[in-house]
Amino acid sequence: MTSTAAKALSNCTRNVNPKIESIFSRLQTAMSEGIMEPSSEIMEEIFEFITTGFAEEERLLRSALYDDMALYKHLKQHDVFKNTFLTIYQAYKAGEIVDSFNLNLQIAKFMGAHVITLDVDATEFIDTAS
Repeated sequence: MTSTAAKALSNCTRNVNPKIESIFSRLQTAMSEGIMEPSSEIMEEIFEFITTGFAEEERLLRSALYDDMALYKHLKQHDVFKNTFLTIYQAYKAGEIVDSFNLNLQIAKFMGAHVITLDVDATEFIDTAS
């Protein structure tokens, strides 16, 4: 892998954390203000994050020749969050009320199970390999 590709992957995994933390923080702020349903902006931002953001990260991990077992585990966590969020997103698109507390809980689980563990591992792998 070229150093440019390694740098792109490292930047991608580092930038995921601030994006999801920003969404999490905005949901918490809205809930503290008594707004119990996420804004359409937040819903669309999460949708973009799990479609475009995950696809780019996965492409870069594959190009980095990331360890097969680590890659499998990483992608599996993406799938779990995608499936959970897409269920919530489809309900939102159907006009159902979406509970910010549940959405925030799912994001917190993802951050704990993925962002601060697997994304950190991937970033360290890339930094070492490049």
